[in-house]
Amino acid sequence: MNYEIDLRSPECRNHAKILKPKTARILLYLLALGLIIAFCYAAEDYKLKLRAESDMLKTEMAAKTEAAAPLIAMSAEIETYKRRLNIAETLLSGYPLKIEYLRTVKKAASPGLKLSYLAIDAEGKLDLSGSGSTLQSAARFARKLQDLPFISKSELTAADLHEDTGCVFSIRAELKQAAGVGNHE
Repeated sequence: MNYEIDLRSPECRNHAKILKPKTARILLYLLALGLIIAFCYAAEDYKLKLRAESDMLKTEMAAKTEAAAPLIAMSAEIETYKRRLNIAETLLSGYPLKIEYLRTVKKAASPGLKLSYLAIDAEGKLDLSGSGSTLQSAARFARKLQDLPFISKSELTAADLHEDTGCVFSIRAELKQAAGVGNHE
């Protein structure tokens, strides 16, 4: 057996028994406080690193967006040219046929009517304008257009009577799809 001899006075021994638990508690509190402070510093450091990385990514994104701007504009221009090309191809696909339609429409006009504008657009609409001596002659011409085999409907969209020039009119007609004109997509 091991015996220890404590040479301290009883008063000093009681004081040491009281100090040991207090010292241990204080050391534990200091250790916990040190861990909390270390965690706060680590969290702040991590937050700063994330912010720096976020700023770097934003800068890269802005640079790439700026670099892509001409490509986006070019893409929009290409789409515009494609639409124009489709319209041109549609208009040119039945060009001889459309010329014949226009000649037939011109022949259908009464001798007193003078056509000043005649066109077929990509959607298969026929627009024409002109002048004549009376409103009735313009209305008769619009009805006569409906009798043509390649027109499904026509209407007199505008007509004004002028004292010096007579009647100025506009007619809009739709070509039949079987006529080979219209939107081919």
